[in-house]
Amino acid sequence: MNRIGPSGKKLFIRSHREGDLISIDIQDTGPGIPTEQLDTIFEPFFTTKRGGMGIGLYICRSIVQSHGGRLWAKNNPNGGATFHVSIPGAVAFLTPANQSRCG
Repeated sequence: MNRIGPSGKKLFIRSHREGDLISIDIQDTGPGIPTEQLDTIFEPFFTTKRGGMGIGLYICRSIVQSHGGRLWAKNNPNGGATFHVSIPGAVAFLTPANQSRCG
């Protein structure tokens, strides 16, 4: 969004549950991602930023995948891009043996 003026910069973050998955969508109003780079942006050492290291999105995807989830990006029909994170939700079960430890 560096190329967008301050009044046009908007970032939306939404979370919701889809069955056993927790989904987080991060949407911006920037110029979007060139179509040929949608998968490439997650590769190590790929960067579009001057002086960038190109490991940020790679590390993010690795962390999400290590928790059994997915991270991907899509361009929005009206401009900008949305990054989607989907991870399995956790459900805690209390049994009589561990209830006393929970307070």
